[in-house]
Amino acid sequence: AAAGVGGALGDGPVGLWASPRVHAGHSHEYVVCPPAQQVATLCRLLRSTFETNDGGYTDRPRVIVFAPSAEAAVDTASRLQAALWSSLGGDTSAGLWGLSVLLPSSEEERLSTKPGQEKGKEEVTLSILESSLRVMEMFRANQTSVLVTTVAATRGLDFPDVTEVFNLGIVGSAADYLHRAGRVGRIGQSELGRIISVLQPAEVSDLLDLSTELRFTPRERELPSVPSLANASNDRDGAVQTLTEIFSLYN
Repeated sequence: AAAGVGGALGDGPVGLWASPRVHAGHSHEYVVCPPAQQVATLCRLLRSTFETNDGGYTDRPRVIVFAPSAEAAVDTASRLQAALWSSLGGDTSAGLWGLSVLLPSSEEERLSTKPGQEKGKEEVTLSILESSLRVMEMFRANQTSVLVTTVAATRGLDFPDVTEVFNLGIVGSAADYLHRAGRVGRIGQSELGRIISVLQPAEVSDLLDLSTELRFTPRERELPSVPSLANASNDRDGAVQTLTEIFSLYN
């Protein structure tokens, strides 16, 4: 659909009309996986980003992950936190490789007091949301490297030096995708960014439709390889850690 600037012909001043489009220099990629493997797939992509710097960035990557809902954001962050940061050797208390969640204030309050939640899950939710009042400043100050959020929570906010955006599924309109893609490559940023969508098979056609409307060419990428359990560790503690990470991602 076309997006207009100014008035229509015959209705006030004549305006200039142009189709919306994404920044020409960014790369748009997607990975296809079953719904049950979405978070595990995201984890593998993040590991590749931070461990190997596969984007070729000069500084540490800064990532925004867009979840389809507030509940999905909390669930994704809680499962990523232990599985991802422990393997990278990060110290979240010191702000290294840190992960945080930004939700609309109404959703934050609702989720932190959600009735009938299992005790273990309730504790995880509260721990994820504890620092959410400080999330924006922490991310802006580069004290955290990954921000898990929703489109609604980031409207009107500016986060400098974001290198990559991950979309969990295709949610919303072309304007929503444009908003997400606009988080990378802001004014004054020296490096171009990547927008990577983790999709179910049925969502690929949605992305292709968006690419036609917004005039970009998405590229399907292969998942980064991961070591087998046998090669992941030669000691008992390492094997237990690997199993713990797998369990946290798939459950």
